[in-house]
Amino acid sequence: MDPHTVELWNGDMWHGWMLVLSNLALVPAIWLLVRRGRMASAFALGSTFVASVLYHACRAWHLCFMDFEWAVATDYLFVYWAIVWILTSLGLRRHGLVYFELHVFLFFLLMTPIVFAIMAHVRFSWLPVFGIGVPVFVMVTLSFKTGNRLFYNKPWTVATFVLLVAAGVFMFAMPERYYAWAHS
Repeated sequence: MDPHTVELWNGDMWHGWMLVLSNLALVPAIWLLVRRGRMASAFALGSTFVASVLYHACRAWHLCFMDFEWAVATDYLFVYWAIVWILTSLGLRRHGLVYFELHVFLFFLLMTPIVFAIMAHVRFSWLPVFGIGVPVFVMVTLSFKTGNRLFYNKPWTVATFVLLVAAGVFMFAMPERYYAWAHS
């Protein structure tokens, strides 16, 4: 789906509420990350929560705090920021300044093309490749190089990948008329 072709709300109040409230799904993960002291990851998801609520409130009710185009770009930017940060952190779980510095470097290295793509209005269908595919490749490579296990619980690992595929189908393969349901 290309967000630059997404039209503003069609008047369906239920869809507007669904789009905004669906972001509440991030709250348990943010809370758990804060409890575990993973503040950078909690901040990444918290920023995604705020950006997404602002975008969907703008799209649903014309309650906009910035131009619609900027709301779209900000939503995409923070979503991919959180994805890249969390995926690269999985391959660098060891504590220490060297690993943290490497993580920050990789994050900015991987985010730079995504930022340019968003700001240049590159076809957004390629963003999942760069925003998810490349970080997954880096995460797997780093886990082998550092000796970190990526997955500790096989049932949760399988459930995660099944849900990721389902989310990808809902977000990128569904027709535009189902956007509110697919996103939520």
